[in-house]
Amino acid sequence: MQAGLRAESSKKVKINMQSKIKNSLLICIIGVLITNVFAEPVTVKQPVSNQLVGQVDNLKALPVTEPAKPQNLLSQAQPEQSYMIELPVSDDGNVQRQQSFVKALGLILTKNSNNPEIVSLPEIKTALSNSGRYVQRFNYINRSITADKQDLFLQINFDPKAITQLLQRTSKVVWVNSKPITLVWFAKDVSGSKILDNESSSDETADILKKKAREFGMTTILPTFDLQDMNSVKVNDICSLNAEKIKLASRRYGTSVIVVGCVKPPILKGDWSSKWLLLRDNKKEIFNFTAAGIEDVVTKAMQAIAANVANTATPVIDGQATKV
Repeated sequence: MQAGLRAESSKKVKINMQSKIKNSLLICIIGVLITNVFAEPVTVKQPVSNQLVGQVDNLKALPVTEPAKPQNLLSQAQPEQSYMIELPVSDDGNVQRQQSFVKALGLILTKNSNNPEIVSLPEIKTALSNSGRYVQRFNYINRSITADKQDLFLQINFDPKAITQLLQRTSKVVWVNSKPITLVWFAKDVSGSKILDNESSSDETADILKKKAREFGMTTILPTFDLQDMNSVKVNDICSLNAEKIKLASRRYGTSVIVVGCVKPPILKGDWSSKWLLLRDNKKEIFNFTAAGIEDVVTKAMQAIAANVANTATPVIDGQATKV
C-alpha cells in the first residue's frame, strides 16, 4: 500500500518537473522571438580612417563650382558702361527726350575721349544737333528716390560703332602724356544747396570754376550726376570732405586726380569760406580759403591746387608733336 502511494507521488513530481521545463523553454523561445523583432540592427562601424576616405570620395563626386570673383567696376562690361547713361527727366515727351539725347551724347563723347573740350569741336557740334542717329535704344524707368517719391529716368544706350567712328573722325588732336584730367566734386552749402554737375549751365559757379582751372593749367570735368552719382554722393559728403565715399564714387570716371570743394556764403557780413580736398597718388591734401566773393575764393583754391597737379602736355597735331 505504501509502495503504491510512493510510486504515484513520484509520478506526479516527474510530471510537474516536465511541465516546468516546457514552460521555461516556451518563455525562452518567446523572449528570443521578441528580441529579434524589436531589437535594432547591429552594424559594424568602419575604422575612422575608412570613414574619412568615404567622406572624401563623396565630396569628390559633387560638382565643383568656382567661387565668385570680385568684380572690377572699371573693367567689367566696359562697352555697356561706356555707351549707356541714365538721366533724370521731367516727362516722357519728345522735347525732353531730344534734349536728353543731346546732353547724354556730349557726356558719352567726353567720357570716351577723355577730352572735356571735345563738345566744342565743329564736327561734334554737328553730331550733337543730330544726336538721335547715334542712339541704339532707350527706355524710361521709374526710380524710388525716397519712400514717398518716384522720379522718372531716361536710360539711353548709344551705338558703340557709331560713337567710335565719330571719335576717330575728330581725333586730329591726340594727347600724349596729357594733362591729368581732374574730377571736381563741388557743392555750394546754401539754401537749396546742390552738387554742380557737368551741365550746371544755370549756375555761373560752374563756369567760374572751369575758367579759373583753365587759367592755372588744369583740365577739369564735373560729375554727370546721374542716378548712380545721386545714390553715391550727397552734399554732406562733399562738405564733410568724405574721402572714402568720394573715391568710391569717382572710380567710374577713371581720373587720377580728384578735387572736392565746398563753399559757404557769409552768415551776415564777412567773407565766403571754403574747404577743399585734393586726392592724388593715394595722398590727401586739405586747403581752406576765405574771400569777399565766390569767384575770389574759387580762384584762390584753383591756384593752390594747380600748383600740386602736373600740367605739362604734348599734343600730337596731324602727326607733329607740339609743346604747350
